[in-house]
Amino acid sequence: MNISATSNSSLYNTGNFEAKNRQNPHSQTSGLSFQNSSSSSKVTISKEAQELASSSPDMNKYALPPWFEDFQPKVYTLNSEDSYQQGHIAKEKEYINEFRSELKEYNKIFSENYQETKAEHGIVTQEDAYEKMIKDAHFSEGVRRSLEEKMRNNPRAAELMNTLGIAKA
Repeated sequence: MNISATSNSSLYNTGNFEAKNRQNPHSQTSGLSFQNSSSSSKVTISKEAQELASSSPDMNKYALPPWFEDFQPKVYTLNSEDSYQQGHIAKEKEYINEFRSELKEYNKIFSENYQETKAEHGIVTQEDAYEKMIKDAHFSEGVRRSLEEKMRNNPRAAELMNTLGIAKA
């Protein structure tokens, strides 16, 4: 397909769009309408869709504390320094295959300790986790220290961390 310079530029030229709040004549709802003044292209976003978008949950409320990755194998960390090196994916697969049973056992131990530590610190809901481990750095550090102590005091967890190359938190 060949696109002319004129039509190509109009595809990317948002300056030709007009946004108007208006009543949709085909619906009982009002919405936001965008129309390209140089063509008949038109998009209408219903009021309900706008309200839904504005009431979407804040994804930060589902974030893990910044120290969480200290307890994870490096292979689980996205955008690590190593992830940009040639052959990283092959090394990652090799690591996962080589340590499959250890990873499974470590993840079980870690998960149990993490859940127990959160409960001990009064973190029951996702909202609690956000307020106490994301927004409150001092409280979060206390949770991290408690989890680290649990993991270090569990001989098998400490052994697995060493085997899997998990940095000592």
